[in-house]
Amino acid sequence: MIEVRWILVASVGVAALAVAGPCVAEDPGAPWPRVGGHVGAVLPLFTADSSGSHAIGNFVTIAIASGVTVKLSDAVAVDFENVVGEPLKPKGGTTGITIDPGIIYDLGPVALGLRVAYDVGQPPNLGLIPLVHKGFAVGPAAWFVEADFPVADRDGDASFTAAIHTGVSF
Repeated sequence: MIEVRWILVASVGVAALAVAGPCVAEDPGAPWPRVGGHVGAVLPLFTADSSGSHAIGNFVTIAIASGVTVKLSDAVAVDFENVVGEPLKPKGGTTGITIDPGIIYDLGPVALGLRVAYDVGQPPNLGLIPLVHKGFAVGPAAWFVEADFPVADRDGDASFTAAIHTGVSF
């Protein structure tokens, strides 16, 4: 039987493609700043914290990320992202939301960025998310793949995670 959360994940993916489809190509002569956005899925692959290290076989969390991007120039953008995470394994986890705005710098072949993260409704926490981003033009939108490396302090418990993020930007 297909679980409701998988239907939700598939629906968000289809909606992302529908939103990206009708976007108009960016006018190179348009004034700065320019507004864009993205939607995608995030899959943590590895986490290390005070309880030890955990690979994807020990836990599975699927997260849906969306954001509004303000492009300040050809190279610099400020991205206002939020991520809703749904723990699938082990069962009994709580759905969470992370607010993680950041700055992205496009180097040409790849873009590098740094986000500041805050998990809403959790004990005191703050994190930094360095990232490496690669986009591939698909008509007026782009498909992207991103490697994220969140480092966080959650009420005195430090953690490191490696995650893959993919989706559509426009």
